[in-house]
Amino acid sequence: MSSDAARYIPFTRTDITDEDLKTIAGIPEIREQDAPGLVRRYEQTVAGFTGFTCTAAVSSAMHALLVSLSALNITSGDEVILPSYAVPDIGEAVEHSGAAAVFADIDPQTLTLSPESFGSVIRSRTKAAILFDTAGYTPDLAPILQRAASAGIQVIHYTYFNPLRDYRSCPPGSRPHVTVFANNDPFVRGAVIATDMEKTYASIKSLTDHGIKPVQPDKAGGPAGNWYYEITGPGFDSAPSGLQAALSLLSLNKAGTNLEQRRTAAHTYNTLLKEAKDKIIIPWSDAADASHTRELYILRLVKDALSLSRDEFIQALEQRGIGASVHYIPLHIHPYYAKKYRYHYDTLANTYDAYISAVSLPLYARLSREEAVTVAKTVLDVITRYAR
Repeated sequence: MSSDAARYIPFTRTDITDEDLKTIAGIPEIREQDAPGLVRRYEQTVAGFTGFTCTAAVSSAMHALLVSLSALNITSGDEVILPSYAVPDIGEAVEHSGAAAVFADIDPQTLTLSPESFGSVIRSRTKAAILFDTAGYTPDLAPILQRAASAGIQVIHYTYFNPLRDYRSCPPGSRPHVTVFANNDPFVRGAVIATDMEKTYASIKSLTDHGIKPVQPDKAGGPAGNWYYEITGPGFDSAPSGLQAALSLLSLNKAGTNLEQRRTAAHTYNTLLKEAKDKIIIPWSDAADASHTRELYILRLVKDALSLSRDEFIQALEQRGIGASVHYIPLHIHPYYAKKYRYHYDTLANTYDAYISAVSLPLYARLSREEAVTVAKTVLDVITRYAR
């Protein structure tokens, strides 16, 4: 192991510090177990940052997607378009909804859902689509939303909160029907569902709480207490706990600082790794686009440029004290989806090419500049050692 990598640098690390936990312990509402109040405060804070009129916090991104599909009346017999190059949550939500998944390919440069591929898989049973921010980068929304609107397709956007992005600049009516803001921190997780459609929002709030709908006191002599409620249909127990809401609030308040720190680390990678641009493909980004949240740093190995495979490349980094991973294993090649929908591994050519060449490097707010330099130098060391 080289001296630069004497201390192991893990692939992932929570941005919640010991001081953060001490702060949480001192919140009066936690001690008083005022969970609903903390959840409401979190929802209102997200609404204030993003400009959405209606927000609902949930305990996981998968539940947020499932609730959203249900609120949009997506059910058995419907089809939902989604990228295969994405997190498992998206496929799981579609399957649990009873609808059928239809996978679309990605753009080979941005690795986000291709508008052309999206348009090519629309069919008569297509009722919804889920868009996903690959590694934190938003797909080209305008042509996708336009095509979806013309086909009567409802759109859910799975994204990551970015306090530097002006969501207000996207007026109601030109946004996706529902936006799911996911928290990628392994210690926090959770998500917030946001929409401008009040009827959909009422359904979302009911679904997140067992299908319960509040009932006004009956003036004719029925129940008069605020304890009374009615379940009008099966829902989910997906509301976050008070502790998760408190952690989410703390994470939200640090979002701007954390984003800048991830961007700094990504810039360090870009600067140092560009000398190996004939051996690797550095993640593409538009410098003028403020939407990128830098959730992941995915570099790709140039085919036949090295004498070792992608998997061996990751092992070589591990042996030198650097944790690395692969994002994403395409959904359509997993046994469940491949068997059910009869997809072949190379059915989506761009998706599969990205997968077999991808290596995700450590990227989180608590990654110091010294660590980022060590990671980059180690990557260059492996490239030099195994260059053809």
